[in-house]
Amino acid sequence: MSMQSPENKENTQFIPPPTPLLKKIGFGTGVSVYHLDRSPCNHTLRSPWALKTVNRQHTASHFQERLEAEAKILQELNHPNIVGFRGFTKTQDGRKVLAMEECNESLGDLIERLSDKGG
Repeated sequence: MSMQSPENKENTQFIPPPTPLLKKIGFGTGVSVYHLDRSPCNHTLRSPWALKTVNRQHTASHFQERLEAEAKILQELNHPNIVGFRGFTKTQDGRKVLAMEECNESLGDLIERLSDKGG
């Protein structure tokens, strides 16, 4: 089953590739985050996405609902300092996946770098 977005406001359907084909860039309790290079569209480069996926062992846990709640909140936010929502779906094995713009740097790294500069 594939969903568009949590509220179906956008046509954001996507089919996430199997995780062995993706580069893992982070993890948290019950979830993993992967880098997704998107194919060029009409000879235009497209920005990379980060896919946050509920881990297999947590498919039947509260992490599924937490990720969906995160997707709903992220979808409503529109600010240059907040990662952009790009889609929400479910894999064939039932795990929920949140797609968002990928950041090059974590907030912690940015703060540390700015602190080192004295600003």
